[in-house]
Amino acid sequence: MLQQLLEEIKHEDSLDIKRLADHLNTSPEMIMAMLEHLVRMGVIEKVECCAQACEGCSLIDQCASTNKGSALWEYKSKE
Repeated sequence: MLQQLLEEIKHEDSLDIKRLADHLNTSPEMIMAMLEHLVRMGVIEKVECCAQACEGCSLIDQCASTNKGSALWEYKSKE
C-alpha cells in the first residue's frame, strides 16, 4: 500500500487526504501515518502552505481551493 500511495503522489496534481484514503481503501489516519513514514524515509517532502500567500505561490496549481492552509507532499526524485 505504501508503494500505491507513492504512485498517487507522483502522478496527482492535488492531494487530498480523504481522496487518497478512498483511492487506497483505507482511513485518512492511515494515509497520514504512511505520509509521515515516507517523509522520514526521505522519499517525499512535506511542503507547508500558508492561507494568505496563495496568489503568488508556485504550488497554487497543485493546491485545491478547499485545502488552503494545509500541507502538500512533494516527491523527491532521485536525479
